[in-house]
Amino acid sequence: MEEFKKVISKKWTERAPTFDDDHATEDITLWRETLEELICRKGNGSVLDIGTGTGFLANMISELGYCSVGIDFSEGMLEVGRQNTARRGTAVEYILGDGETLPFADNTFDAVVNCRVLWLLLDPVNAIKEWKRVLKPGGAVLSFVRITTPEEKAQMLSDTSGKMRYPKKVVQAMPLMAAAIDAHLAAYQDAGFHNPEAILLRRDLSLQEGAKPWYAFRGVKEQEPV
Repeated sequence: MEEFKKVISKKWTERAPTFDDDHATEDITLWRETLEELICRKGNGSVLDIGTGTGFLANMISELGYCSVGIDFSEGMLEVGRQNTARRGTAVEYILGDGETLPFADNTFDAVVNCRVLWLLLDPVNAIKEWKRVLKPGGAVLSFVRITTPEEKAQMLSDTSGKMRYPKKVVQAMPLMAAAIDAHLAAYQDAGFHNPEAILLRRDLSLQEGAKPWYAFRGVKEQEPV
């Protein structure tokens, strides 16, 4: 498992210099509005971004007024994220670490978010359990995902020459690599969230014609009994 994580981290570090260019097709204004609608705390509180990468969500969260913390296991991605934060004048605390083993106490954050992360996880249920652990009661875990077919995901995982970016054995170890909605909801349920939701977001979040719509998988941590 650790060997596979090192392979994944290395690949993301290699992609860091061009990652933002590859994903410059999102409507940031609509993304900010969507984040606020789903976090729904009017800028009050702290939000953790898992697999923050170059700060796609973390910077928008800061712009909404939240205390923004981003964690990622690729130092190359974090370095670009720090540059983005400096350029935008936002405030994000970037931490190098594993999003499946978080260096935070229980009940630390008002919300935990991630984007394009679930498909990469080798043990999504235990990862989501960890996100739930650091979440305050009443807070939500939000995972933003594009639902793709195995064929579409294989194309996305290929470089310009058609060569797969990850070894086949690593791809096969990713349970949610090209999973359906029900599989994502089941992972949330197995992690201890009751009645998780799959929320279809507005298709115009992407400026790219014909792009797959985004879903937000949401699980809310129940209030502790008095």
